[in-house]
Amino acid sequence: MKVLICDDLKEETDLLQDLLSNYGITPIVFNDSSNALEYIYQNMQIDICFLDIIMPNLNGIDMAKALREKGYEGKIIFLTSTTDFAYQSYFVEAFDYILKPVVKNNLNKVMDKISNKLSTCNVNGITVHTKNITSFIPFNNIKYVEVINHKVYFHLLNQENISISASLKTIASQLLHDEQFIQCHVSFIVNLNYISTIEGKSIILYNGKIIPISRSFPDIKKSFIKWTLRGNLK
Repeated sequence: MKVLICDDLKEETDLLQDLLSNYGITPIVFNDSSNALEYIYQNMQIDICFLDIIMPNLNGIDMAKALREKGYEGKIIFLTSTTDFAYQSYFVEAFDYILKPVVKNNLNKVMDKISNKLSTCNVNGITVHTKNITSFIPFNNIKYVEVINHKVYFHLLNQENISISASLKTIASQLLHDEQFIQCHVSFIVNLNYISTIEGKSIILYNGKIIPISRSFPDIKKSFIKWTLRGNLK
């Protein structure tokens, strides 16, 4: 887990750095918000940013706004001596905030929330019913899904295919809730993890499969670039 701390007070960053060491985390530390912002722009795969709210030049709220505008989707946790900024933190999709000075119990609560969130994501999947079998398919095992003659086919990581009688619209309502999936065509939903390249109006998977991109889905390349910048690809 890649973690960054930004607080203009060195004693505060030293304290949080020491507490995070209990989790086996060695954070990247900045005492200047402008330098920290520039670093994150170049390293968008930072998983968690601990940002002090009250800092000279560029405060934590404005820093978070700038990050979100650039497409940063990591977790932002504010460090603050007051709850007065809780409303503003909502608009930058802050994961949580911790009152200063940071104490072990408060940090533990936040880290537990992060752990629980990650655990939930790891077990996300879809339950499908064939004629004789009910199967649970983890999202990470699905390379792509296509519909052919009113049947939906799940193409899986182990080369197995599972087909069910359903509309793609029904399946899409479940898959697209998870950000690793995109719909690129009325007949296809693709897992971003298994895209090798995008050329023109085609997606090429690592196994060589070519999937068409419809005009109705113009933001596919943007979604793929955003995904790769976050360091999510396997």
